[in-house]
Parts: sequence; C-alpha cells; structure tokens
Amino acid sequence: MDKDIYFKDLIGQDKIKRQLGFYIDAHKKTGVIPHILFVAPRGMGKTMFARGMGRNLLSSEGKVKTFIEINASTIRNIKSLINQVLIPFVVDKEVTLFFDECHSFQRDVTNALLTILNNTSNNKTTFSFEDYTLEFDFSLLSVVMATTEGNAIFPPLADRLTRIEFDEFNKNDLGHIVKENIAKNGLKIEDDALMDVANILRSNARSAVKISTDIRNYLYKESKTTLTIQDWQELKNILNILPFGLSKMEKRILEILKENGETSLTSLSAKLNMTKESLQKDCELFLLRHNFMSIAQKGRIITKKGQDYLEKALCK
Repeated sequence: MDKDIYFKDLIGQDKIKRQLGFYIDAHKKTGVIPHILFVAPRGMGKTMFARGMGRNLLSSEGKVKTFIEINASTIRNIKSLINQVLIPFVVDKEVTLFFDECHSFQRDVTNALLTILNNTSNNKTTFSFEDYTLEFDFSLLSVVMATTEGNAIFPPLADRLTRIEFDEFNKNDLGHIVKENIAKNGLKIEDDALMDVANILRSNARSAVKISTDIRNYLYKESKTTLTIQDWQELKNILNILPFGLSKMEKRILEILKENGETSLTSLSAKLNMTKESLQKDCELFLLRHNFMSIAQKGRIITKKGQDYLEKALCK
C-alpha cells in the first residue's frame, strides 16, 4: 500500500501513515477500527493526523463520517459527557469522535469510558447512568484520542486504546513542510537557507508552519519571492532566533552552568525564578536530549557541546 494514499497533505510520520492506512483498509471491509490513542509532544501533528484519519472513515452510504472534535478538559463530569456529547452527537449515528488532551478526563468520565470502550466480540457495548441506557455500536462509532501526556492516562483506559507514538520529524521533512507552506503563496526558498531553517525547528511540525508564516511576511515586506541565506540571516536577527532554536531561558541555563559548575535543580530553579517542575518539563528535556547538559550526582552540568554552543552564540 502506498503510505501516502490516505494522507497526501501530511508530511512525514511514514510509520504512522502505514499503520493508519492498514486500519482504514480494514474499516472499508468491517466498518470497525481499534480505539486509537495518539501520543506525542505539542506541535507534532496529532490533531492533523486525527482529522486526516477522520476524512478517510466512510459511512455505510460511502460518505465521510461526521467528525466530532472535543477537548477533554471541557467535559466536566459524566452528565456533561452524556448530555453534551453522546446523546446529541454520537448515539445511533455514524461518526468519528475525537477527544483531544484525553489525559484531562475527570475520573467519573474515565470510569464511564472504561465501560463504553470495553472490547467485545460483537463490537457493541451499553452504558447505564441514572435514567439513561445508551447503546454503542463501533461499526457506526469510531473513537480517536490524543494526548501530550500518555503516562497520565488511567492505565485501565489506556489498555482499551491502541497507542500510536510519533517519531521526531527529521530535517528533510521539516524543510519540506516549510517549502510547501510558502509555495502556497507562490514563494520559494534557496536550499542553503532551507537547511538552516530546518536546523532551528526542534523536530516540531508546528514550528515549521509558524516559521513559514514569518518567512512569507518577510518576503512580502521586502517585495521578494525567494528567501536567500542572506535574507534568512537577517530574519533570524529580527526574530531573535538562537542557533538550534534554543529559547533564551535554555541559553540562560547553559550560562549559569558554565559560570557555577555543577548546580542543583533547587539552586537552578531559584536562579531562574522557575518551579522545578516547569524547569524540568519546559527547558531541560531539549538540553538533555541534545547533549547540551547532563545530570550528575549533585546536580546539572554543562557538556562540551553546551560550552561550544555558548562560544558560537557569543560570536553571532
């Protein structure tokens, strides 16, 4: 099967395309897909792939099933789930139901979904609450979920879902996203500039889309149709883009570690006026993953790569 047959407008994630294509092909024969869970950091394309999946799931009449998109944090309790989602939009209808940020489900909603999404031999379940008894036929209903925090999902619920994890986007895919996005406006980018653009996108598809908008606006402002490497250097300076796309806070962490040597998380948190949790989640992961810093017995230390980065950054 051509991996792009169902997702021609989406770039990268070839493994996911093949897996989802398999489920779509099976759905054509059975009307059923597994309950799918997309897991990835923000900006990796979970919602785009969920919508792409929905566009390929057809009803018994051969039309695209209605796609219902719900942010899980808006469902405050089980009554909200039943009255605002299930009864008006789902029960006895051919739909694809997409829950985004599903780690945000309240516990009573999670417990209800444990029953509703239970795997059965006939692909049907029932759920009773107060005066309601709702029936679910998964040859009519397809369920897709997405989350940035896969480990925060209640394990029994996670067991009912088929987990699909995203790979990091490689630089070629990121460059392709940028090139395609600016081409929609009749604009171009030189290869050496495109390569440098891809280097600052941190494997993130959403960042590629956002920088495409900045490139488009720059070219419009300068009355140009092609971004050269000189144009890109000027745009980086205008937007204060650091090498490798590091944030100012991440650069500051490296500066503190270089100045102070091995530094505890508590001390680093105090110097940056950030909570330890925010520091770990929002700043350290990228620095650790790309070997700009490491964790030693007594705290954080800057690596040779991190020191080289600061020296190069000072020359910019």
